Amino acid sequence: MVIMLADDIIIRPENYGAILFHKRKGTMIEIDKEAYDFVRYIKKEEIIDTLEWDSKAADQELHLFIQQMVKEEFFLKLPTGILNKKTNVYKPMGDMTTQINTSSLSAPETVHLAITWRCGNKCWDCYIERHKDQIKREMNTKELLKVIDKISDFGVFQIAVGGGEPLIRDDIEEILSHASHKALTIHLTSGRHDISDELLTILGRYLTVLQIGIRNEELLKPQGKDVENLCRIADFMKKANTVIGANVIVDTYCIEHFDVMINTLEMIGFQTITLLRYKPSVDKESFNRFRPSYSQMIRFKQLLTERVQMNRDISYRIDCSFAFLEKDMTEELAEYRGIRGCVAGSRIISVAPDGSVYPCSQMVGRDYKAGNLTEDSMEVIWEKSEVLINQRKYKCSEVFKNSICGSCNAKGYCGGCRIFGEDEGQAAEYCMEEKL
Repeated sequence: MVIMLADDIIIRPENYGAILFHKRKGTMIEIDKEAYDFVRYIKKEEIIDTLEWDSKAADQELHLFIQQMVKEEFFLKLPTGILNKKTNVYKPMGDMTTQINTSSLSAPETVHLAITWRCGNKCWDCYIERHKDQIKREMNTKELLKVIDKISDFGVFQIAVGGGEPLIRDDIEEILSHASHKALTIHLTSGRHDISDELLTILGRYLTVLQIGIRNEELLKPQGKDVENLCRIADFMKKANTVIGANVIVDTYCIEHFDVMINTLEMIGFQTITLLRYKPSVDKESFNRFRPSYSQMIRFKQLLTERVQMNRDISYRIDCSFAFLEKDMTEELAEYRGIRGCVAGSRIISVAPDGSVYPCSQMVGRDYKAGNLTEDSMEVIWEKSEVLINQRKYKCSEVFKNSICGSCNAKGYCGGCRIFGEDEGQAAEYCMEEKL
């Protein structure tokens, strides 16, 4: 087989090997030191021929690794015979199955960057309302561009731009242009369904993914103005080669009308559907009323499983607080699929509109503040912040170890969501372990 490293692949060394990031797809693969040596060899030689390998065990491991990399489009398979020289025949050295220890990365994989908390939609299920009173200041353009510089220079792969409503900022084009110039892959989430063609042109120029927040009730009106606007947005983004995705809040209404909603999203042309757990909001009455029960969560899992099997062209994703839905898989399969449960502070961080840094967009407030990027460096925050350090090792606490999560076989790739409990011991709320 003749192979080469695909374009737009970023290689970031780590203490266990490296992370490979596919800029065009926004996907990542973690590799150990032996695989990292092989990838560096390919990058150096540009094109290599693997046809003359011996049939040793190490070679077989490498064959499997190459097959996965070709499948995920990190390697490109070229026509046999393209090479004439023998110098590009790789001789594998060492075992390709070294255990990867990813407890501490050199930098976050993704930074969730809230550029404003302003928004005119006033959605009753918006969790941002919980934080607005704590942070009132918003970075100006100059400050925000400097923060983006710090994020990029530290080795972060991608930013997820959000809010509030990010498109409400007059400097949105300058922000996206600067992030793109700094070689960051950009995802943006908007709740607007009336984005103008002019603004869509700007988004298509810089974004890898545009996620649209869906108002569930509107999907039951397939002939309505909302669906018409979403069709226009989806069509526009596809022509710009930007992935168009839908963010869907999984509440009781969603589960009750799940099939109809998904049918409408497929008809509109969404390529990814991200299912988000219903988070606590300021409106406690509505939260308790629309919060799914245990039996409804079981039903949701069944509906989602059927949908995934029915349409392989749609990429379904669930947020990390839904990790318990996948707890029946093996640890090896979870690692292969990159499922790790809560990655707050260990693989992601969240930056608020004033530059404050938190483990994730849900863990916001004085007790969770790790620093501020308008004042501190990424290095100091990432490596020295007690908030982030403690978050990375919360599974080592006695409270967690003695909890349902801590005694579960899936604790390595689940562990519950700390937003749904007062401490690590209550993180298993909604977990199905004792009821299945």
